[in-house]
Amino acid sequence: MPLFKDIKKIDDMTVEIGMTTPSSLFLNAITKIFVFDQGWLQANNTEKPTGFGAGVEGYATNNTNGTGPFKLESRAPDSKTVLLVHDSWWDERKHNIDRLEFVPITPAATRIGALLSGEVDLIDSAPMQDLERLKADPSIDVQTLTELRTVFVAMNRRATLPDGRLNRCASPIPA
Repeated sequence: MPLFKDIKKIDDMTVEIGMTTPSSLFLNAITKIFVFDQGWLQANNTEKPTGFGAGVEGYATNNTNGTGPFKLESRAPDSKTVLLVHDSWWDERKHNIDRLEFVPITPAATRIGALLSGEVDLIDSAPMQDLERLKADPSIDVQTLTELRTVFVAMNRRATLPDGRLNRCASPIPA
């Protein structure tokens, strides 16, 4: 079930977001709401949402509509996305970047190798076991952040584990 139920305009500067259930990940989830120009959507017959996971694409899947600091030059899904500086951007330019290339590199070892060799300038999600090696390289600036997720291990408490001592360790302490 989707988290967001509806969005209502309150006034020119305020919207109210209806949710299907309370969620501690609201601030993360709201970053996935994209704003489009209604006239652009209608002109391109792309008012219905796309579903990337379901393979449902529309005009907005591969075309851009926006006023950000960069504009889309090309996009090949799962291969490369190229952005160029948007000279007509409404705000002051605060960077020295003319071109951005996003290339997904799934295998962690390949991603680390590309960074160390200078093939790429930036990576996301370096494996924990590589952090010290990356920090030791004076040409690399390792930055860390806090995430909005919890990683945990859950056990099937209904199953009997091979070693009875593990069952006792995992059992709640009687009151």
